[in-house]
Amino acid sequence: MYYQYSNKIFLISIILIISLVISCHEKEEGFFVGGLEYSFIPQGEFLMGCIPGDSLCWKEELPRRKVQIKEGFWITSTEITVGSFRKFTENFNYTPESQLKNKGRIFQNEINDWVWTSGVTWKNPLMPGLTVPDNYPVAQVSWKDAQKYCECMGGRLPTEAEWEYAARAGLENQLFTWGNKWIPVIDGVPQTNGPDITTKAIYSKMSIFNDYIDHYATYSPVGSFPPNGYNLYDMSGNVWEWCYDDFYYSRYNYSIDTNPPDSLKRKSKIVRGGTWAYSPEQHRLSERGVFESENFWTASLGFRCVIKKSKN
Repeated sequence: MYYQYSNKIFLISIILIISLVISCHEKEEGFFVGGLEYSFIPQGEFLMGCIPGDSLCWKEELPRRKVQIKEGFWITSTEITVGSFRKFTENFNYTPESQLKNKGRIFQNEINDWVWTSGVTWKNPLMPGLTVPDNYPVAQVSWKDAQKYCECMGGRLPTEAEWEYAARAGLENQLFTWGNKWIPVIDGVPQTNGPDITTKAIYSKMSIFNDYIDHYATYSPVGSFPPNGYNLYDMSGNVWEWCYDDFYYSRYNYSIDTNPPDSLKRKSKIVRGGTWAYSPEQHRLSERGVFESENFWTASLGFRCVIKKSKN
């Protein structure tokens, strides 16, 4: 058992080291907060929810409806990184919940499930004693941790509508950020850090994009894959992203400006975007993720922030 555990640490460590030499794409000019770039998203409207013909559609993604984004906003071009989050904890004397509880949730092949594990925190998100580089997305953060970071940067978490609007970038009838093809490759170029053959080599029980290789078993440096039309990276894959909203059953039967009755409310927040670790269908743009509660964190969950300010 110890030999297997040591081998796993060695394999993941090698992959993390190799990935440091892979360069990120150049980014268009925005403005920076907390050492991270923000991109502007203009006001507009879009169709939110399952696209026609989506056989994987969940009832909570219906009915598809027109939503207005009444004001433009700035959103981090990438997911919040380990390095930016570390500076936040130091500058604001903040202790994240995973660190307070000294535990986090990681996947174990032996039982084919996610398990709360001592010694796993945002500093060591994959297993005890194994850190990840500063340019990787921070994970093992609760909704409270994420919202606190955003508030200290002068913003908040994105609403679910803002997130999907920004992710679609004007392309309403797409299943994924890269289009409607199941395998995320365009002209031979991998489009997302999702569960792939590299992931399967370490986590043999995970469901993956068959015949897909993105060269990352777990996290990738933020910005490693092509951006969408709004210059946003990793809106699919790498880590799930917390949204501001509470989860309500039958949410789409109500106006975007009206909360459903409390009887339909679940004690959790929405997450979006899919991850390196979860099933391929969860990378769909309309996919609405929900975890056990907002007081929850795991190795596949991070966030990005929204700031409301004029473009000029």
